[in-house]
Amino acid sequence: YDSMANTFGTTGTTSHSSTFGGLSDGQSYSVFVRCKDGLDNKNTDDYTISFSVATPVDSTPPVVSGSNITLPAGTTSTTLEATTDENATCKYGTTANVAYDSISNTFTTTGGTTHQEIINGLTDGSTQDYFIRCKDGVDNTNTADHQITITVETPADTTPPVISNGSPSGEQTAGTTSVTLNVTTDENATCKYDTTAGVAYDSMANTFGTTGTTSHSNTYGGLNDGQSYEVFVRCEDTNG
Repeated sequence: YDSMANTFGTTGTTSHSSTFGGLSDGQSYSVFVRCKDGLDNKNTDDYTISFSVATPVDSTPPVVSGSNITLPAGTTSTTLEATTDENATCKYGTTANVAYDSISNTFTTTGGTTHQEIINGLTDGSTQDYFIRCKDGVDNTNTADHQITITVETPADTTPPVISNGSPSGEQTAGTTSVTLNVTTDENATCKYDTTAGVAYDSMANTFGTTGTTSHSNTYGGLNDGQSYEVFVRCEDTNG
């Protein structure tokens, strides 16, 4: 008794009370009490008061995070990954705003704070959105989607334009002094021409007057009766 530092705030009669602070949710406490009477008779054994403070009810759903994924061309599979701020079971789908219980796909790895699923069948140039919702251990579920987008890049274009439908051809009417050169390409391109074979595109001095799309034309003059002409065409697409 004499070594106890704390005396009840209200004491000296048969009822004794004191404020006991510093409590925290989810914790248990024990307080040991001894008393002495007016003749200095003191307790030699503790009287124990035990109590606890309840843990608050968890009504907050998991917080979901995860970043968009961009993959190089040629990738056919990847790992869809999300994390949560508490243990949870997570699901995913490709349709937005679907309630958790109605989502049919559960992550293969889930139940902790890291959730993973292998996504197969990816194709070049594709983009797919995945909508994720999770549920914690006391059934708090997300009511809004966390979206992760997986994108596979389009392969670099290394194929030059295919040139076709060149005109004119054959013999032109006597007295013709100019014609319109025409070609088409299978993609947008800029076309040039030369009267000498084997000239590299960058070394050709003559660019078609109308070019830049898939139809290319240019007036070609200075023709004379009885003469034959050859024009050599090369084109370059927007990727050079």
